[in-house]
Amino acid sequence: MAKIDLNTVSSGYLSQAALNNNFTAIKNEFQSKVLYRDNPSGEPNSMQNDLDMNGFNILNAGNKAEIGLIDADNVSFVYTGTTSRSVGEKLRDIVSVKDFGAVGDGVTDDTAAIQAAIDYCEANVDGGCVYLPTGKYKVTSTLTVTASKVGFAGAGVGTTLIIPTGNYGDAISFYSGGVDYLQRVFIRDLSLYSASETTSGASVHFTQCRLIHMSNVELAAHFGSLFLESCTHSFFSNVDLKSDANFTSLKTNSYLLKIAQKSGYVIPAELHFVNCDWRGMNGNNYLDYAVLITCVDGAWFSNVHWGFCKTAALAMKPETNTTQLTAVNISNCYFDTVQSYGILAIEPSVSYTGVFGAHAISNGQIYNTGSAIAWNCETSNACTFSNFQILKCQTHAVDLLLAKDLSFDQFSIWDINESLTTGYGFNLQASTSYISINNSSVRKKTDNAPSAGINIASGAAEIVIANMIFEGCTYDIGNNSTSPLKDVSNIRSDKEVPTVAADGFGNLDLEIAYSVFYLNTPHIVTGK
Repeated sequence: MAKIDLNTVSSGYLSQAALNNNFTAIKNEFQSKVLYRDNPSGEPNSMQNDLDMNGFNILNAGNKAEIGLIDADNVSFVYTGTTSRSVGEKLRDIVSVKDFGAVGDGVTDDTAAIQAAIDYCEANVDGGCVYLPTGKYKVTSTLTVTASKVGFAGAGVGTTLIIPTGNYGDAISFYSGGVDYLQRVFIRDLSLYSASETTSGASVHFTQCRLIHMSNVELAAHFGSLFLESCTHSFFSNVDLKSDANFTSLKTNSYLLKIAQKSGYVIPAELHFVNCDWRGMNGNNYLDYAVLITCVDGAWFSNVHWGFCKTAALAMKPETNTTQLTAVNISNCYFDTVQSYGILAIEPSVSYTGVFGAHAISNGQIYNTGSAIAWNCETSNACTFSNFQILKCQTHAVDLLLAKDLSFDQFSIWDINESLTTGYGFNLQASTSYISINNSSVRKKTDNAPSAGINIASGAAEIVIANMIFEGCTYDIGNNSTSPLKDVSNIRSDKEVPTVAADGFGNLDLEIAYSVFYLNTPHIVTGK
Protein backbone atom coordinates (compact mmCIF):
# COMPACT_ATOMS: atom_id res chain seq x y z
CA MET A 1 0.00 0.00 0.00
CA ALA A 2 1.37 3.36 -0.98
CA LYS A 3 1.62 6.44 1.27
CA ILE A 4 -1.71 8.32 1.51
CA ASP A 5 -1.58 12.09 1.34
CA LEU A 6 -4.25 13.62 3.61
CA ASN A 7 -5.65 17.14 3.65
CA THR A 8 -4.99 19.47 6.56
CA VAL A 9 -8.00 19.75 8.80
CA SER A 10 -8.61 23.21 10.36
CA SER A 11 -11.45 24.78 12.26
CA GLY A 12 -14.52 26.01 10.51
CA TYR A 13 -17.08 24.46 8.33
CA LEU A 14 -14.40 23.39 5.78
CA SER A 15 -13.08 20.92 8.29
CA GLN A 16 -16.00 18.60 7.60
CA ALA A 17 -15.21 18.46 3.89
CA ALA A 18 -11.50 17.87 4.63
CA LEU A 19 -12.33 15.00 6.94
CA ASN A 20 -14.68 13.45 4.40
CA ASN A 21 -12.05 13.69 1.69
CA ASN A 22 -9.42 12.11 3.93
CA PHE A 23 -11.65 9.18 4.84
CA THR A 24 -12.56 8.71 1.18
CA ALA A 25 -8.87 8.58 0.24
CA ILE A 26 -8.17 6.00 2.96
CA LYS A 27 -11.18 3.96 1.87
CA ASN A 28 -10.16 3.96 -1.77
CA GLU A 29 -6.59 2.94 -0.94
CA PHE A 30 -7.71 0.01 1.19
CA GLN A 31 -10.47 -0.90 -1.28
CA SER A 32 -8.18 -1.27 -4.27
CA LYS A 33 -4.75 -2.09 -2.87
CA VAL A 34 -4.93 -3.71 0.59
CA LEU A 35 -5.53 -7.48 1.03
CA TYR A 36 -8.68 -8.82 2.55
CA ARG A 37 -10.46 -12.07 1.66
CA ASP A 38 -13.86 -10.80 0.56
CA ASN A 39 -13.14 -8.09 -2.01
CA PRO A 40 -16.38 -6.27 -2.74
CA SER A 41 -15.41 -5.85 -6.37
CA GLY A 42 -15.04 -9.63 -6.74
CA GLU A 43 -11.47 -9.39 -8.02
CA PRO A 44 -8.27 -9.94 -6.02
CA ASN A 45 -6.39 -6.77 -5.33
CA SER A 46 -2.66 -6.40 -5.90
CA MET A 47 -1.63 -7.66 -2.48
CA GLN A 48 -3.94 -10.64 -2.67
CA ASN A 49 -2.05 -11.66 -5.79
CA ASP A 50 1.09 -11.76 -3.66
CA LEU A 51 -0.15 -13.21 -0.38
CA ASP A 52 -2.49 -15.92 0.83
CA MET A 53 -2.92 -15.15 4.48
CA ASN A 54 -5.22 -18.06 5.28
CA GLY A 55 -2.79 -20.52 3.64
CA PHE A 56 0.26 -18.77 5.08
CA ASN A 57 1.86 -18.60 1.62
CA ILE A 58 3.87 -15.95 -0.23
CA LEU A 59 2.69 -16.41 -3.79
CA ASN A 60 5.29 -14.34 -5.64
CA ALA A 61 8.30 -14.80 -3.36
CA GLY A 62 10.60 -15.40 -6.32
CA ASN A 63 13.77 -17.45 -6.16
CA LYS A 64 15.94 -18.13 -3.13
CA ALA A 65 18.44 -15.44 -4.08
CA GLU A 66 15.71 -12.82 -3.71
CA ILE A 67 14.50 -13.99 -0.28
CA GLY A 68 17.82 -15.34 1.07
CA LEU A 69 18.78 -18.69 2.62
CA ILE A 70 17.92 -19.69 6.17
CA ASP A 71 20.10 -22.21 7.98
CA ALA A 72 17.90 -25.24 8.75
CA ASP A 73 19.51 -25.49 12.19
CA ASN A 74 18.01 -22.06 13.01
CA VAL A 75 14.45 -23.13 12.25
CA SER A 76 12.66 -24.95 15.07
CA PHE A 77 9.42 -26.88 14.92
CA VAL A 78 7.23 -29.29 16.88
CA TYR A 79 5.75 -32.07 14.76
CA THR A 80 4.51 -35.47 15.93
CA GLY A 81 5.94 -35.27 19.43
CA THR A 82 6.27 -32.59 22.05
CA THR A 83 9.98 -31.86 21.73
CA SER A 84 11.06 -28.87 19.73
CA ARG A 85 13.76 -29.73 17.17
CA SER A 86 15.51 -27.86 14.41
CA VAL A 87 14.76 -28.62 10.79
CA GLY A 88 18.43 -29.42 10.29
CA GLU A 89 18.38 -32.04 13.03
CA LYS A 90 15.26 -33.58 11.51
CA LEU A 91 16.81 -33.73 8.04
CA ARG A 92 19.91 -35.47 9.40
CA ASP A 93 17.76 -38.38 10.61
CA ILE A 94 17.98 -39.78 7.07
CA VAL A 95 21.04 -39.61 4.85
CA SER A 96 19.55 -39.70 1.37
CA VAL A 97 21.76 -40.14 -1.68
CA LYS A 98 19.67 -37.40 -3.30
CA ASP A 99 21.06 -34.93 -0.76
CA PHE A 100 24.44 -35.60 -2.38
CA GLY A 101 23.28 -35.18 -5.96
CA ALA A 102 21.98 -38.61 -6.98
CA VAL A 103 19.23 -38.45 -9.59
CA GLY A 104 17.94 -42.03 -9.78
CA ASP A 105 16.69 -41.86 -13.35
CA GLY A 106 18.66 -44.87 -14.62
CA VAL A 107 20.60 -42.66 -17.03
CA THR A 108 22.64 -40.28 -14.87
CA ASP A 109 25.80 -41.76 -13.34
CA ASP A 110 25.06 -41.68 -9.59
CA THR A 111 28.29 -43.38 -8.46
CA ALA A 112 29.95 -40.28 -6.99
CA ALA A 113 26.80 -39.14 -5.21
CA ILE A 114 26.19 -42.54 -3.56
CA GLN A 115 29.85 -42.84 -2.54
CA ALA A 116 29.70 -39.33 -1.04
CA ALA A 117 26.72 -40.42 1.07
CA ILE A 118 28.68 -43.51 2.19
CA ASP A 119 31.68 -41.36 3.12
CA TYR A 120 29.45 -39.00 5.09
CA CYS A 121 28.09 -41.90 7.17
CA GLU A 122 31.58 -43.33 7.68
CA ALA A 123 32.74 -40.01 9.11
CA ASN A 124 30.11 -40.35 11.83
CA VAL A 125 31.38 -42.34 14.82
CA ASP A 126 27.95 -43.99 15.07
CA GLY A 127 27.86 -44.89 11.38
CA GLY A 128 24.68 -44.38 9.43
CA CYS A 129 22.20 -45.65 6.89
CA VAL A 130 22.61 -44.63 3.25
CA TYR A 131 19.04 -44.29 2.03
CA LEU A 132 18.17 -44.71 -1.65
CA PRO A 133 14.63 -43.48 -2.35
CA THR A 134 12.51 -44.94 -5.12
CA GLY A 135 14.48 -44.84 -8.35
CA LYS A 136 17.02 -46.48 -10.64
CA TYR A 137 20.61 -45.67 -9.72
CA LYS A 138 23.26 -46.22 -12.37
CA VAL A 139 26.76 -46.93 -11.00
CA THR A 140 29.94 -47.40 -13.00
CA SER A 141 32.53 -48.41 -10.39
CA THR A 142 32.64 -50.28 -7.08
CA LEU A 143 30.83 -48.67 -4.14
CA THR A 144 33.07 -49.23 -1.09
CA VAL A 145 32.17 -49.37 2.58
CA THR A 146 35.20 -49.37 4.90
CA ALA A 147 33.68 -48.59 8.34
CA SER A 148 31.44 -50.46 10.75
CA LYS A 149 27.75 -49.69 11.33
CA VAL A 150 27.24 -48.42 7.80
CA GLY A 151 24.84 -49.90 5.28
CA PHE A 152 22.18 -49.36 2.65
CA ALA A 153 18.38 -49.18 2.75
CA GLY A 154 15.99 -48.73 -0.10
CA ALA A 155 12.28 -48.12 -0.53
CA GLY A 156 11.63 -51.79 -1.35
CA VAL A 157 12.61 -54.67 -3.61
CA GLY A 158 12.07 -53.63 -7.22
CA THR A 159 11.31 -50.07 -6.09
CA THR A 160 14.89 -49.07 -5.35
CA LEU A 161 17.16 -50.49 -8.04
CA ILE A 162 20.96 -50.18 -8.25
CA ILE A 163 22.21 -50.81 -11.80
CA PRO A 164 25.95 -51.59 -12.11
CA THR A 165 26.95 -50.71 -15.65
CA GLY A 166 30.20 -52.13 -17.01
CA ASN A 167 32.42 -55.13 -16.36
CA TYR A 168 34.49 -53.84 -13.43
CA GLY A 169 34.27 -56.49 -10.66
CA ASP A 170 32.35 -56.09 -7.39
CA ALA A 171 29.37 -53.77 -7.45
CA ILE A 172 29.38 -53.18 -3.67
CA SER A 173 32.30 -54.03 -1.37
CA PHE A 174 32.36 -54.12 2.44
CA TYR A 175 35.99 -54.38 3.57
CA SER A 176 38.11 -52.44 6.05
CA GLY A 177 41.22 -53.05 3.97
CA GLY A 178 42.94 -55.01 6.78
CA VAL A 179 42.36 -57.75 9.32
CA ASP A 180 40.03 -55.61 11.45
CA TYR A 181 36.40 -56.68 11.32
CA LEU A 182 33.66 -54.54 9.89
CA GLN A 183 30.76 -55.05 12.27
CA ARG A 184 27.02 -54.48 12.08
CA VAL A 185 26.90 -53.66 8.40
CA PHE A 186 23.65 -54.14 6.53
CA ILE A 187 21.63 -54.04 3.32
CA ARG A 188 17.85 -54.09 3.16
CA ASP A 189 14.88 -53.37 0.94
CA LEU A 190 16.46 -52.93 -2.47
CA SER A 191 17.39 -54.68 -5.72
CA LEU A 192 20.61 -54.78 -7.72
CA TYR A 193 20.67 -55.78 -11.40
CA SER A 194 23.73 -55.58 -13.61
CA ALA A 195 23.10 -53.92 -16.94
CA SER A 196 25.53 -56.06 -18.96
CA GLU A 197 27.44 -59.35 -18.88
CA THR A 198 30.13 -59.57 -16.20
CA THR A 199 33.11 -61.94 -16.02
CA SER A 200 34.24 -61.38 -12.43
CA GLY A 201 33.23 -59.98 -9.08
CA ALA A 202 30.02 -60.14 -7.08
CA SER A 203 26.93 -58.00 -6.70
CA VAL A 204 27.84 -57.69 -3.01
CA HIS A 205 31.19 -58.79 -1.52
CA PHE A 206 31.66 -58.89 2.26
CA THR A 207 35.25 -59.42 3.50
CA GLN A 208 36.14 -59.99 7.17
CA CYS A 209 32.71 -58.83 8.31
CA ARG A 210 30.86 -59.78 11.46
CA LEU A 211 27.18 -59.36 12.32
CA ILE A 212 26.00 -58.73 8.79
CA HIS A 213 22.25 -58.27 8.47
CA MET A 214 20.74 -58.56 5.00
CA SER A 215 16.99 -58.76 4.43
CA ASN A 216 14.47 -58.21 1.66
CA VAL A 217 17.15 -57.92 -1.00
CA GLU A 218 17.29 -59.06 -4.61
CA LEU A 219 20.70 -59.50 -6.30
CA ALA A 220 20.88 -60.55 -9.91
CA ALA A 221 22.76 -60.56 -13.18
CA HIS A 222 26.38 -60.59 -11.96
CA PHE A 223 29.15 -63.23 -12.28
CA GLY A 224 28.56 -63.88 -8.58
CA SER A 225 25.67 -62.59 -6.53
CA LEU A 226 26.77 -62.75 -2.87
CA PHE A 227 30.35 -63.46 -1.76
CA LEU A 228 31.05 -63.97 1.96
CA GLU A 229 34.81 -64.07 2.54
CA SER A 230 35.96 -64.74 6.13
CA CYS A 231 32.63 -63.55 7.53
CA THR A 232 31.10 -64.72 10.82
CA HIS A 233 27.95 -64.49 12.95
CA SER A 234 25.73 -63.08 10.22
CA PHE A 235 22.08 -63.31 9.22
CA PHE A 236 20.37 -63.33 5.83
CA SER A 237 16.61 -63.50 5.33
CA ASN A 238 14.39 -63.12 2.27
CA VAL A 239 17.40 -62.75 0.00
CA ASP A 240 16.65 -63.53 -3.65
CA LEU A 241 19.72 -64.39 -5.75
CA LYS A 242 19.58 -64.81 -9.53
CA SER A 243 22.29 -65.40 -12.12
CA ASP A 244 23.18 -63.09 -14.98
CA ALA A 245 20.44 -63.13 -17.63
CA ASN A 246 23.05 -61.71 -19.99
CA PHE A 247 25.18 -64.89 -19.85
CA THR A 248 25.43 -66.48 -23.29
CA SER A 249 27.62 -69.45 -22.28
CA LEU A 250 28.69 -71.33 -19.16
CA LYS A 251 30.68 -69.14 -16.77
CA THR A 252 33.01 -71.57 -14.98
CA ASN A 253 32.93 -71.11 -11.19
CA SER A 254 30.10 -68.59 -11.38
CA TYR A 255 27.83 -68.71 -8.33
CA LEU A 256 24.89 -67.19 -6.52
CA LEU A 257 26.38 -67.59 -3.04
CA LYS A 258 30.03 -68.29 -2.25
CA ILE A 259 31.46 -68.85 1.23
CA ALA A 260 35.25 -68.89 1.48
CA GLN A 261 38.22 -68.01 3.66
CA LYS A 262 40.46 -65.12 2.69
CA SER A 263 44.10 -66.18 3.03
CA GLY A 264 45.42 -65.17 6.44
CA TYR A 265 41.98 -64.25 7.77
CA VAL A 266 39.43 -66.04 9.97
CA ILE A 267 37.48 -69.15 8.99
CA PRO A 268 33.91 -68.19 8.08
CA ALA A 269 31.49 -69.39 10.74
CA GLU A 270 28.00 -69.03 12.22
CA LEU A 271 26.21 -67.99 9.04
CA HIS A 272 22.40 -68.20 8.94
CA PHE A 273 20.16 -68.15 5.86
CA VAL A 274 16.35 -68.38 5.95
CA ASN A 275 13.49 -67.96 3.47
CA CYS A 276 15.58 -67.43 0.36
CA ASP A 277 15.28 -68.20 -3.36
CA TRP A 278 18.52 -68.92 -5.24
CA ARG A 279 18.16 -70.00 -8.86
CA GLY A 280 19.90 -69.47 -12.15
CA MET A 281 18.37 -67.87 -15.22
CA ASN A 282 18.51 -69.05 -18.84
CA GLY A 283 17.57 -72.55 -17.69
CA ASN A 284 20.45 -74.50 -16.16
CA ASN A 285 23.10 -74.00 -18.83
CA TYR A 286 25.24 -71.01 -17.85
CA LEU A 287 25.42 -70.74 -14.05
CA ASP A 288 27.96 -73.18 -12.59
CA TYR A 289 26.93 -73.34 -8.90
CA ALA A 290 23.99 -72.06 -6.91
CA VAL A 291 26.01 -72.30 -3.68
CA LEU A 292 29.77 -72.90 -3.53
CA ILE A 293 31.35 -73.46 -0.10
CA THR A 294 35.14 -73.82 0.06
CA CYS A 295 35.61 -73.22 3.80
CA VAL A 296 33.25 -72.88 6.77
CA ASP A 297 32.72 -73.90 10.37
CA GLY A 298 28.96 -73.64 10.75
CA ALA A 299 26.36 -72.58 8.19
CA TRP A 300 22.60 -73.02 8.57
CA PHE A 301 20.16 -73.01 5.65
CA SER A 302 16.40 -73.20 6.20
CA ASN A 303 13.54 -72.82 3.71
CA VAL A 304 15.76 -72.16 0.71
CA HIS A 305 14.95 -72.98 -2.92
CA TRP A 306 18.12 -73.47 -4.98
CA GLY A 307 18.95 -74.83 -8.40
CA PHE A 308 18.80 -74.17 -12.15
CA CYS A 309 22.53 -74.48 -12.64
CA LYS A 310 25.14 -76.63 -14.38
CA THR A 311 27.40 -78.43 -11.89
CA ALA A 312 25.76 -78.38 -8.44
CA ALA A 313 23.05 -76.63 -6.46
CA LEU A 314 25.27 -77.04 -3.39
CA ALA A 315 28.97 -77.78 -3.82
CA MET A 316 31.19 -78.34 -0.79
CA LYS A 317 34.75 -78.22 -2.13
CA PRO A 318 37.60 -77.47 0.32
CA GLU A 319 39.88 -74.83 -1.16
CA THR A 320 43.18 -76.53 -0.24
CA ASN A 321 44.38 -79.84 1.18
CA THR A 322 44.21 -78.41 4.72
CA THR A 323 41.04 -76.30 4.54
CA GLN A 324 38.33 -76.92 7.13
CA LEU A 325 34.76 -77.45 5.94
CA THR A 326 32.43 -78.49 8.76
CA ALA A 327 28.91 -78.19 10.17
CA VAL A 328 26.80 -77.37 7.12
CA ASN A 329 23.19 -77.75 8.29
CA ILE A 330 20.32 -77.80 5.81
CA SER A 331 16.62 -78.19 6.59
CA ASN A 332 13.37 -77.72 4.69
CA CYS A 333 15.06 -76.93 1.38
CA TYR A 334 14.20 -77.69 -2.24
CA PHE A 335 16.87 -78.46 -4.86
CA ASP A 336 15.64 -78.17 -8.42
CA THR A 337 16.86 -78.77 -11.98
CA VAL A 338 20.63 -79.25 -12.04
CA GLN A 339 22.49 -80.95 -14.88
CA SER A 340 25.02 -82.75 -12.68
CA TYR A 341 24.45 -82.83 -8.90
CA GLY A 342 21.94 -81.58 -6.39
CA ILE A 343 24.47 -81.82 -3.54
CA LEU A 344 28.16 -82.42 -4.27
CA ALA A 345 30.96 -82.99 -1.75
CA ILE A 346 34.45 -83.46 -3.14
CA GLU A 347 37.99 -83.34 -1.75
CA PRO A 348 40.60 -81.26 -3.60
CA SER A 349 42.98 -84.28 -3.88
CA VAL A 350 43.78 -87.68 -2.38
CA SER A 351 46.24 -85.99 -0.01
CA TYR A 352 43.55 -83.91 1.68
CA THR A 353 44.21 -83.69 5.44
CA GLY A 354 41.73 -81.01 6.44
CA VAL A 355 38.67 -81.49 8.64
CA PHE A 356 35.51 -82.27 6.69
CA GLY A 357 32.23 -83.43 8.20
CA ALA A 358 29.55 -83.02 10.86
CA HIS A 359 27.06 -82.02 8.16
CA ALA A 360 23.34 -82.51 8.78
CA ILE A 361 20.94 -82.38 5.85
CA SER A 362 17.24 -83.06 6.46
CA ASN A 363 13.64 -82.48 5.43
CA GLY A 364 13.90 -81.59 1.78
CA GLN A 365 13.37 -82.56 -1.82
CA ILE A 366 15.75 -82.94 -4.76
CA TYR A 367 14.12 -82.89 -8.19
CA ASN A 368 15.37 -83.33 -11.75
CA THR A 369 19.14 -83.70 -11.36
CA GLY A 370 21.92 -85.92 -12.68
CA SER A 371 22.69 -87.41 -9.27
CA ALA A 372 20.79 -86.04 -6.31
CA ILE A 373 23.71 -86.53 -3.90
CA ALA A 374 27.31 -87.25 -4.88
CA TRP A 375 29.96 -87.76 -2.19
CA ASN A 376 33.69 -87.98 -2.83
CA CYS A 377 35.24 -87.23 0.57
CA GLU A 378 36.88 -90.13 2.35
CA THR A 379 37.71 -88.00 5.38
CA SER A 380 34.09 -87.08 6.07
CA ASN A 381 32.95 -87.68 9.63
CA ALA A 382 29.48 -88.08 11.12
CA CYS A 383 27.39 -86.76 8.24
CA THR A 384 23.65 -87.45 8.39
CA PHE A 385 20.91 -87.25 5.76
CA SER A 386 17.26 -87.70 6.73
CA ASN A 387 13.71 -87.17 5.54
CA PHE A 388 14.46 -86.54 1.89
CA GLN A 389 12.41 -87.13 -1.24
CA ILE A 390 14.39 -87.62 -4.45
CA LEU A 391 12.58 -87.47 -7.79
CA LYS A 392 13.61 -87.87 -11.41
CA CYS A 393 17.37 -88.49 -11.29
CA GLN A 394 19.18 -89.16 -14.56
CA THR A 395 21.92 -91.38 -13.08
CA HIS A 396 22.15 -92.52 -9.44
CA ALA A 397 20.03 -90.94 -6.73
CA VAL A 398 22.81 -91.24 -4.13
CA ASP A 399 26.28 -91.82 -5.58
CA LEU A 400 28.97 -92.49 -2.97
CA LEU A 401 32.26 -92.43 -4.86
CA LEU A 402 34.57 -92.12 -1.88
CA ALA A 403 32.70 -91.90 1.39
CA LYS A 404 32.96 -92.78 5.03
CA ASP A 405 30.72 -92.54 8.07
CA LEU A 406 27.48 -91.45 6.39
CA SER A 407 23.95 -92.17 7.55
CA PHE A 408 20.84 -92.09 5.34
CA ASP A 409 17.43 -92.33 7.01
CA GLN A 410 13.88 -91.95 5.71
CA PHE A 411 14.68 -91.46 2.02
CA SER A 412 11.98 -91.80 -0.62
CA ILE A 413 13.50 -92.29 -4.08
CA TRP A 414 11.33 -92.28 -7.24
CA ASP A 415 11.85 -92.19 -10.99
CA ILE A 416 15.53 -92.94 -11.37
CA ASN A 417 16.87 -92.71 -14.90
CA GLU A 418 13.66 -92.90 -16.87
CA SER A 419 15.38 -93.48 -20.20
CA LEU A 420 18.37 -95.68 -19.22
CA THR A 421 18.84 -98.92 -17.29
CA THR A 422 21.95 -98.27 -15.21
CA GLY A 423 20.63 -96.04 -12.45
CA TYR A 424 20.79 -97.07 -8.80
CA GLY A 425 18.95 -95.79 -5.79
CA PHE A 426 22.15 -95.95 -3.72
CA ASN A 427 25.46 -96.61 -5.46
CA LEU A 428 28.20 -97.53 -2.98
CA GLN A 429 31.44 -97.50 -4.90
CA ALA A 430 34.89 -98.78 -3.89
CA SER A 431 36.51 -97.31 -0.77
CA THR A 432 33.11 -96.62 0.71
CA SER A 433 32.74 -97.73 4.32
CA TYR A 434 30.66 -97.30 7.45
CA ILE A 435 27.47 -96.50 5.56
CA SER A 436 24.03 -96.87 7.13
CA ILE A 437 20.85 -96.88 5.00
CA ASN A 438 17.61 -97.18 6.97
CA ASN A 439 13.85 -96.67 6.78
CA SER A 440 13.85 -95.81 3.09
CA SER A 441 12.26 -96.81 -0.21
CA VAL A 442 13.44 -97.08 -3.81
CA ARG A 443 10.71 -97.21 -6.45
CA LYS A 444 10.51 -96.87 -10.19
CA LYS A 445 8.12 -95.13 -12.54
CA THR A 446 8.94 -96.98 -15.78
CA ASP A 447 10.11 -100.50 -16.59
CA ASN A 448 13.60 -99.20 -17.38
CA ALA A 449 14.59 -98.03 -13.93
CA PRO A 450 16.32 -98.57 -11.63
CA SER A 451 18.56 -101.60 -12.23
CA ALA A 452 19.32 -101.93 -8.51
CA GLY A 453 17.84 -100.42 -5.40
CA ILE A 454 21.23 -100.54 -3.67
CA ASN A 455 24.43 -101.40 -5.51
CA ILE A 456 27.51 -102.30 -3.44
CA ALA A 457 30.77 -102.29 -5.36
CA SER A 458 33.88 -104.32 -4.68
CA GLY A 459 35.89 -102.74 -1.89
CA ALA A 460 32.94 -101.32 0.02
CA ALA A 461 32.79 -102.43 3.65
CA GLU A 462 30.90 -102.02 6.90
CA ILE A 463 27.49 -101.49 5.31
CA VAL A 464 24.23 -101.57 7.30
CA ILE A 465 20.87 -101.80 5.51
CA ALA A 466 17.57 -102.02 7.40
CA ASN A 467 13.85 -101.37 7.02
CA MET A 468 13.81 -100.90 3.25
CA ILE A 469 11.13 -101.03 0.55
CA PHE A 470 12.08 -101.88 -3.05
CA GLU A 471 9.59 -101.75 -5.90
CA GLY A 472 10.27 -102.26 -9.61
CA CYS A 473 14.04 -102.77 -9.21
CA THR A 474 15.82 -105.37 -11.36
CA TYR A 475 17.81 -106.24 -8.24
CA ASP A 476 16.89 -105.02 -4.79
CA ILE A 477 20.43 -105.28 -3.42
CA GLY A 478 23.46 -106.10 -5.54
CA ASN A 479 26.63 -106.96 -3.66
CA ASN A 480 30.01 -107.08 -5.37
CA SER A 481 31.91 -106.53 -2.17
CA THR A 482 34.25 -109.24 -0.92
CA SER A 483 33.56 -107.99 2.59
CA PRO A 484 30.37 -109.41 4.13
CA LEU A 485 27.49 -107.07 4.84
CA LYS A 486 27.26 -106.43 8.56
CA ASP A 487 23.49 -106.23 8.72
CA VAL A 488 20.62 -106.48 6.28
CA SER A 489 17.19 -106.63 7.92
CA ASN A 490 13.53 -106.01 7.24
CA ILE A 491 13.56 -105.79 3.46
CA ARG A 492 10.19 -105.40 1.74
CA SER A 493 10.06 -106.20 -1.97
CA ASP A 494 7.50 -106.52 -4.77
CA LYS A 495 9.14 -109.79 -5.84
CA GLU A 496 8.24 -113.28 -4.71
CA VAL A 497 11.91 -113.79 -3.88
CA PRO A 498 13.85 -110.63 -3.11
CA THR A 499 16.91 -110.36 -5.34
CA VAL A 500 19.73 -109.75 -2.94
CA ALA A 501 22.27 -111.45 -5.20
CA ALA A 502 22.43 -112.06 -8.96
CA ASP A 503 24.78 -112.34 -11.91
CA GLY A 504 26.86 -109.22 -12.23
CA PHE A 505 26.43 -108.36 -8.57
CA GLY A 506 28.40 -111.15 -6.89
CA ASN A 507 27.29 -113.26 -3.98
CA LEU A 508 25.66 -111.92 -0.87
CA ASP A 509 27.30 -113.14 2.33
CA LEU A 510 25.21 -112.35 5.39
CA GLU A 511 26.72 -112.64 8.82
CA ILE A 512 23.41 -112.39 10.69
CA ALA A 513 19.82 -113.31 9.93
CA TYR A 514 17.46 -110.97 8.21
CA SER A 515 13.72 -110.78 7.65
CA VAL A 516 12.10 -110.19 4.27
CA PHE A 517 8.57 -108.80 3.81
CA TYR A 518 7.01 -109.30 0.37
CA LEU A 519 4.58 -106.78 -1.01
CA ASN A 520 2.55 -109.52 -2.69
CA THR A 521 2.50 -112.16 0.05
CA PRO A 522 1.16 -112.02 3.59
CA HIS A 523 3.86 -114.05 5.24
CA ILE A 524 7.33 -113.42 6.58
CA VAL A 525 10.35 -115.31 5.29
CA THR A 526 13.51 -115.39 7.32
CA GLY A 527 16.80 -116.64 5.93
CA LYS A 528 20.52 -116.61 6.27
